[in-house]
Amino acid sequence: MGRTVSAGPPTTVSKNTVQGFVVPIKHSNDVSTVIADLQQQRALRRATHIAYAYRVIEMAVDTPEKSSQTVAELYDVVEGMHDGGMFGAGDKLLYVLQRWDVHNVVLVVSRIDASYSGQLLGANTYKLLVESAKQALEQFAVDSLEPAEAAKLAISELPPQLPPAKVAATTTNIAYEGGAYMVDGVLQGAKQGRINHFLADRRSNQSQERKHETIRSLDALGISKDELTALRAVRSPSKELHTVLVCVGLLLQIKDVSWTGCRDMLHAPGFCAKVLRVTPEKLTARQVHCVRAVLSDANLAPDAVRRASTTGAALLVWVQSLLDSYDATTLGLSLGAVPAQPAGRMDDALLEMAVRLEPPSRPPPPEVHSVIPTDLFAPAKPPKIVDHGRLVKPKASM
Repeated sequence: MGRTVSAGPPTTVSKNTVQGFVVPIKHSNDVSTVIADLQQQRALRRATHIAYAYRVIEMAVDTPEKSSQTVAELYDVVEGMHDGGMFGAGDKLLYVLQRWDVHNVVLVVSRIDASYSGQLLGANTYKLLVESAKQALEQFAVDSLEPAEAAKLAISELPPQLPPAKVAATTTNIAYEGGAYMVDGVLQGAKQGRINHFLADRRSNQSQERKHETIRSLDALGISKDELTALRAVRSPSKELHTVLVCVGLLLQIKDVSWTGCRDMLHAPGFCAKVLRVTPEKLTARQVHCVRAVLSDANLAPDAVRRASTTGAALLVWVQSLLDSYDATTLGLSLGAVPAQPAGRMDDALLEMAVRLEPPSRPPPPEVHSVIPTDLFAPAKPPKIVDHGRLVKPKASM
């Protein structure tokens, strides 16, 4: 044939084999010759359908004044297609050439239908045609490259390889007198820097916090993961269960203790870690007061809550144990059983304590007044001078 043909890989689906070919041409008149030559090839002799499309740049026919026209106006793009027994196949191939902006080629797609029914592919027919056309165009692009460029493309398409393993650096230890040693080629003395214990404690605390954040269950409280999942799935809780969750929210310092807030608290990622981090030493008097007020109003008992939810009863026992531990640590009250003592020892201890106690001091008796002095309440008056001699008038003589 004397022409260069770029063929894509054949694709077989449901007894149908589809393969694409690309042949370069210089004029649209060569299309019929190219198709006739391809039909004589071994790969297309048994083809039941042959669809093709072409695009060629040719000199414009009507060009009266070539000097006044631009280069783009002197040439036209001649396009054509043929369905080859498959309705709309030529349009699909021509659209691929237009989309990829390929010129001066004939794009041919052959189909060998071994079933001779033409109905096994159905809607996948056009997908196979377009895919085979694209593979043939890619092969044509590779064949059109220079040898050096083709080699670069082949290298770039190779699978990535792991970098060679790094050889471990050899270390040479040199001993020096006087407690000196070498660090990165610099001689250092024996003086050591001060250890930052605060930074070490901070790192240990951060590692502990990360460890707590990964906790996803409350096995320490006797609550399994399945029971916690069932508690989170509750949509309308009973009054007793909601009250227990309110107490838990107060201990965790949750602002919204409504059912919506309690449900968000249960679904929080760090809920289990926060519950396990609560200790009696971290509780405040206000928290304890609020929790006691809620429990006293509801008058809850673990048995009553257990009828509604086993998990709620376990949480109630945990809340009550926290309150008892708070009383024991903060107020100095021990709720444990008092060891029994012999009666004689207890009486002796009470007697000794009574002897050591000093009697209470009596207040002094009140002062008794036989006569109430009235002059103490009379206001002070200035003294008045009275001259009886002048004020007495003499009697008239008879």
